[in-house]
Amino acid sequence: MTTMVARTTASARRAWRLIAIAGAAATAFALLPQASAAAQEPPFDRPIEGACTEEARSAAVFADVSPQDTHAQAIACLSVYGVASGQFVDGDSVFLGGDSVTREQMASFVARAIDEVPNSVYQLPDDPGTALFEDADDISDAHIAAVNRLAEADIIGGLEDGTFAPSEPVNRAQMATFIAGAIEAVTGEQIERSAVFTDISGTHEANIEKLATLGVTAGVGDGRYAPGNDITRGQMASFIARTMDHLVAEGLLFALDFAAGDAEARLGLVGVDTDAGEDADVVTLTLDHLEGSEGDAGWRIRYVDEALAFGTGDPIEVEGNAMLQVILEGMALPPEFPEDVEEAITDLINTQLDVDGEWVTDVAVSTTFEGQHQVVIGTTGYHPFVVERGQDPQTVEIAVGETATGVSLTVEPECAEIGGSFTATATGLEPGEQYAILIDPRPADGFEGGAPGTADADGVLEVPGSLTADGIQAGDYTLEVSDGSGQGLAAIPWEIAESC
Repeated sequence: MTTMVARTTASARRAWRLIAIAGAAATAFALLPQASAAAQEPPFDRPIEGACTEEARSAAVFADVSPQDTHAQAIACLSVYGVASGQFVDGDSVFLGGDSVTREQMASFVARAIDEVPNSVYQLPDDPGTALFEDADDISDAHIAAVNRLAEADIIGGLEDGTFAPSEPVNRAQMATFIAGAIEAVTGEQIERSAVFTDISGTHEANIEKLATLGVTAGVGDGRYAPGNDITRGQMASFIARTMDHLVAEGLLFALDFAAGDAEARLGLVGVDTDAGEDADVVTLTLDHLEGSEGDAGWRIRYVDEALAFGTGDPIEVEGNAMLQVILEGMALPPEFPEDVEEAITDLINTQLDVDGEWVTDVAVSTTFEGQHQVVIGTTGYHPFVVERGQDPQTVEIAVGETATGVSLTVEPECAEIGGSFTATATGLEPGEQYAILIDPRPADGFEGGAPGTADADGVLEVPGSLTADGIQAGDYTLEVSDGSGQGLAAIPWEIAESC
């Protein structure tokens, strides 16, 4: 193991990607062809559920964004990630979703989204600190670093006269070039083009068609894209949320797990327990209410490249190859509690717990600061994780491991004979959602089943199949269940034999 101070251990982008989406190559060999956004025929609007959990999409952050707003879910999600922020007007936090987006603002939105990707996958260059454009003095201090970093990465360029025109509004054509450049930088691959719009041409045509392929844009209807229309802040949020969803589906970004806390909640972290199990390593955080307070703590949990202690900015060190940051919200300062509870809280601060687990190496507990308490979990890699809340006492349980998704997969018979039939069953799924069960590697050319399956009211998907296709080969295979974004949820070994 390596000691992590501020950065994850560097590794090849492609190697990380293959680990992160174990079995991704199997998508071409689907027992049930996958219902992913990438498989749809353009133009279409990509859903954002892969990058944005239900709680993240429904977070009530801005006073001027109603749940019925077309872009409300994307705005809420980007706010939870910290990619988009609003401003205070007359005491209210507002997003101003109908306002246009300037070129320098767009640079900041895109740079923040890219920064969510682990450095071991892709890292934007540092700000060179020198003027890259003739009008560099006109770029505001809030956005100059983002503009320079994207320019250094060749994701954006200036105008023909060498200026950047930071205060000019971004139109839909220019936006496509911003975002397509960002995606290709992160993935290291060229996006295929889909010629689905009748009103585009010129410099940005290729990038518009690339975004159409991925479902980042579906146009404005009637086969039109309206390239000259200015982008609004609300539209920008939807474009970037769809972009992040694509990166999650590609295994290049792990989605943030978010839970909104209650405004009246005031709690303290009084216990940290660990359990190294066969299927997952579990870290349980136990909370105690401040007398007279009630309600649930909130949290933001995600893999990060660096974790700094609140207040001091000192790096938090953990053993491992990746770090999972847990930020609890709705937390009170230790002196506000009775003496025995205060002692329990302060005894945990700045402690390190070793975990002899397959997925979790250790847990570092930091401090409470401005209503937040930070805990960092060192892990052996970028493993799936699932978070559950408990009550009496209130707990936050983080399970990290191969089956930490809570989904299980079985197949009968465990050894299947060529020419015979079988049934694969996945449980623990979201009722009404579509999933695919994949087989890797493909046992024969042309081997596939029917349509994608939908989990029933109990969260169960049962898939019958047969091994009657010509040329099926005996051997050891892997069955995997994945969601609509392509994220693997559970996998098991499976044998196909001439005779069992």
